Amino acid sequence: MRILKSIFLCGVVFGFIASAYAQSYPHDIQQIKQRGYLIVAVPTLRYPPFFYLDKNNKLAGFDIRLAKDVAHRLGVKVKFYHVPKTFDDVAVAISAKKADLVFCNFSETLTRAQFIRYSEPYLTMHLTILVSRSWAAQHKLTASSGQLVRYFKSKPLLIGAMEGSSYVKDAEHLFPHATIKTFSSLSAEFKAVLSGKINAVFHDEVQIKKFMLESPSATLKLKAIVLRSNPDLIGTATAYNNVALMHWFNLYLKLNKLHYDADAVLKDVRSH
Repeated sequence: MRILKSIFLCGVVFGFIASAYAQSYPHDIQQIKQRGYLIVAVPTLRYPPFFYLDKNNKLAGFDIRLAKDVAHRLGVKVKFYHVPKTFDDVAVAISAKKADLVFCNFSETLTRAQFIRYSEPYLTMHLTILVSRSWAAQHKLTASSGQLVRYFKSKPLLIGAMEGSSYVKDAEHLFPHATIKTFSSLSAEFKAVLSGKINAVFHDEVQIKKFMLESPSATLKLKAIVLRSNPDLIGTATAYNNVALMHWFNLYLKLNKLHYDADAVLKDVRSH
């Protein structure tokens, strides 16, 4: 009888400890658990294949699927904070704790890392330049990407980049003599380089490759140069003191072996 009582008491104590342990989440994760949903920041831009509104006016795309799976693995639902207008606005929203995480082809930059906490990258692309073939031939830019970068660094060119994106500052840093003209949409950028209104588009590898795949006629007029020495790291981010949440997400990436490149993203999109 004493043995049964001891076993019973041990079971009660162990159950109490296990229950207490299960509920003792760090503050940042506890907030999400109590709320019942993960808040994910996404800008109001249309940016396929990463995020866009589908025919039912619902957010869809590569990053949206990832956000939903992260929420599912946390044991909560997902709610999208679809308010920021640009990628830079997303960084501000994350810093102000208006969202827990961000999934929107969000480039990791030294400027943003001063006030938000980045994850390990789940996608590594490369900065890419799109130029007119005739313009490149006229200026004898037919060799390596290194030759093109050196030319761009030394000339007062007009280069297009997405407004409020990391590519504006990247272009300013890489090409100090150039004038950077910002655009509110990808289609406007591509039209500008096709018409000769700008010398080049400076953007991410996926968007430019996607444009070239979907516009076969454009490949006859335009040339994409991938800058292999200039990686574009894509990850999520959170407020600086959300240490446990970021540790959890990095482990999520590691356990699921999630790390993509541009071609893998395009392949994943085609499978959906």
